[in-house]
Amino acid sequence: MPQPIGEYRGCTILLYNGNRDPVLYGNSCTAGLRYTIDRVKQDIDAFKGDEPEPTGDYWAYHSTYRGIEIKVWMPGSKAYGAWVDNDWVARATLSALKTLIDASIESEPPAAKKPTTITIDVSPTSGTPPYDVMITVELTSNGAPVPYKSIRLYKNDVLKMSKSTLANGMATFTDTVTAVSSYYAYFAGDSEYEGCSTDGDGPPPGAALGGLGLLVLAALILRGGK
Repeated sequence: MPQPIGEYRGCTILLYNGNRDPVLYGNSCTAGLRYTIDRVKQDIDAFKGDEPEPTGDYWAYHSTYRGIEIKVWMPGSKAYGAWVDNDWVARATLSALKTLIDASIESEPPAAKKPTTITIDVSPTSGTPPYDVMITVELTSNGAPVPYKSIRLYKNDVLKMSKSTLANGMATFTDTVTAVSSYYAYFAGDSEYEGCSTDGDGPPPGAALGGLGLLVLAALILRGGK
């Protein structure tokens, strides 16, 4: 994505591939990329032509703050104005206007968290103890894998281990079954994703969740297949 680095005659100067060589520049008014800012300004001059200087009092571009364009009342920088929450507002000082913009942005409700679904597969589901099982947990959001999130695996209502999902949204655990056992997988959620439950069941008896959420009943491993 291009990075805005300045303004010239009402056009935004953009920096492309700033971390690579050669560095390229463009602008919001004309097409094409250049190797120098001076060349970009020449493009803008050619595009704008000879514009008459405004006469009398007028709003002129001043700067961009937190994605909002600020204008200054000229001549003399008598006031600063901007569109905030779909209303035009003006303040006597730039700092006062920036404070208003800060308050507007910080008062916006947080974005809704993405829903998630967790599934679990235990294989094999029966055998003569002791025997090993592989437990595969998949975490998705709207059908897409959710990578690099911590999954907690519970055995008989006790936390057994934790592991993060891989790029494909899956985490794989191994365990040894020595008696009748039940497994649960749990994703707590974070600032971006909701915690999840596949069936709406509450936490298993005795699981110390501390109010973090629901567990998903995965599978019951029966002794000898019974």
